[in-house]
Amino acid sequence: MTLEFTSVSPDMLGKVKSSVWNLLKEATGPSGDPVDKIWQALKESKALLVMAFEGAHIKGIVVTEELSVRNERLLNIWAVAGEGLHNCLDHIDKIEAWAYENAFDAVVIEKGRPGWHRALSEKGYKLQYVYLRKDLSK
Repeated sequence: MTLEFTSVSPDMLGKVKSSVWNLLKEATGPSGDPVDKIWQALKESKALLVMAFEGAHIKGIVVTEELSVRNERLLNIWAVAGEGLHNCLDHIDKIEAWAYENAFDAVVIEKGRPGWHRALSEKGYKLQYVYLRKDLSK
């Protein structure tokens, strides 16, 4: 069976919240953006939730947002979660096609995990920056 993708409009978020909340927590992990921040951006149409289905079963989610950097319009893949990273990333060409059709200059992943680079390097993605962090909490 193939995956089907559908975007969720802000007015439908309440209906899918219980189905996607744990996936959002999985996507952000301990060092990612707070789920509440992502949820608020979705409600304000500042981000887009895309759900991947296999039949009636949710296989994964992708959250994207628009960024503007140095006069470029970028589509940032903000969060991805589901049953295996490959489920959504294998279909990144659909996200790229949508971004191209909507006049984005590039697709980026600002806060990807190291595994994302390995999975996407064969699809033309290049590592451009490294983000290092040291927590100073006591």
